[in-house]
Amino acid sequence: MRKVTKTLLFLTLTLIFTLSLISVACGAQPSGGGASTVTVTATKTATATVTAAAPTKPVKVYRMEPATWIAAGSPWDFLNYQAEYLNKLSDGRIEDTPSAPGAVCPVEEQIETAAAGTTLAMLATPSYYPGKVPLAALYNTGIGLPSWQDMKVAYENFQDGAAQKLYFDALEKFANIKVVGTRYGEVDCIISSKKAIPDLAALKGMKFRCGDEHFAAAFTALGASTVWFPGTEIYTGLATGVVDAFTYGSAYDHLGLGVQEVTKFWVDAKALTRANNEQFVINLDTWNEMGADLQNLLYASVESADWRSATESVLSINNAWQTAEAAGVQRTYWSDADNKTYTQKMAEWAKKYTDQYPEDAQFMQIIQQYDDFMGY
Repeated sequence: MRKVTKTLLFLTLTLIFTLSLISVACGAQPSGGGASTVTVTATKTATATVTAAAPTKPVKVYRMEPATWIAAGSPWDFLNYQAEYLNKLSDGRIEDTPSAPGAVCPVEEQIETAAAGTTLAMLATPSYYPGKVPLAALYNTGIGLPSWQDMKVAYENFQDGAAQKLYFDALEKFANIKVVGTRYGEVDCIISSKKAIPDLAALKGMKFRCGDEHFAAAFTALGASTVWFPGTEIYTGLATGVVDAFTYGSAYDHLGLGVQEVTKFWVDAKALTRANNEQFVINLDTWNEMGADLQNLLYASVESADWRSATESVLSINNAWQTAEAAGVQRTYWSDADNKTYTQKMAEWAKKYTDQYPEDAQFMQIIQQYDDFMGY
């Protein structure tokens, strides 16, 4: 009789314990989303504790396809270095895949596209925005700044970053974006041409593709004609005779386009732009949603990729010249007198903005004060 009683007691405990587990497993989760601990007591001699796993909120993934104005050279390198950094360190919360210029939107609409949320981020060059943000015309020219290091220090550090603040404020007022930071590059800008340009007189009557207003204004003043079309069309434009020459960046950038195959005369003149920059911008609503940890990661990604791409660009430019000259390119230099005349034309063009816009005048005053401080 005692054996039967013990057996019935054991079966009863087992049944109660099983029903309790089913109740916990099938019942509604407690509010608040935390883990739930339920203690089931069958008798004084049988107690079981069941912990239900806490429901996990899916991690939001921010997918970015940033582009810039060029699919080769230092700006493109920057995007790839930044993507490598973010994809490794964001724990999967950011997926960064750089896209070619024009794949997501036209280059001249990159800021607006990010502002609208059509894409999350872009590396936008000031060269395409003077008509919308007047200070953009001067911010990218580097007038009076001989290197990318000078540009970075003059913009970000001199007078507590007053120059940078002027431009960032202008961009953020223009569109629904956050300016995260800047890529600076050693440009040592050149002209690639199908015709020899040994001096300024040779510019007369030539047809140029220019993406920068300061180039177009100076060339026009010296007798050339200018037109703009996307960088992806430059090679074809040269090959088909639409233009005779173009400006785009350094020898490294030009080599990346393969134009050594259709141009044999490259001008390396001191008066041409020595440094340039682009801004990494992100949709403001997305930026505010991300939180401090991802925001700080984005700040760090820009700084890391900037230093890597900028320092590498100096070596890349030197190597590019060797490659280009080995391919038959003739490197041409202008005289000091021609460089001085060209610089004067640039200064005349800049007055178009400094005379009209107070922020442009203030910006150029800061740069002049930096030049005086450095003894340039």
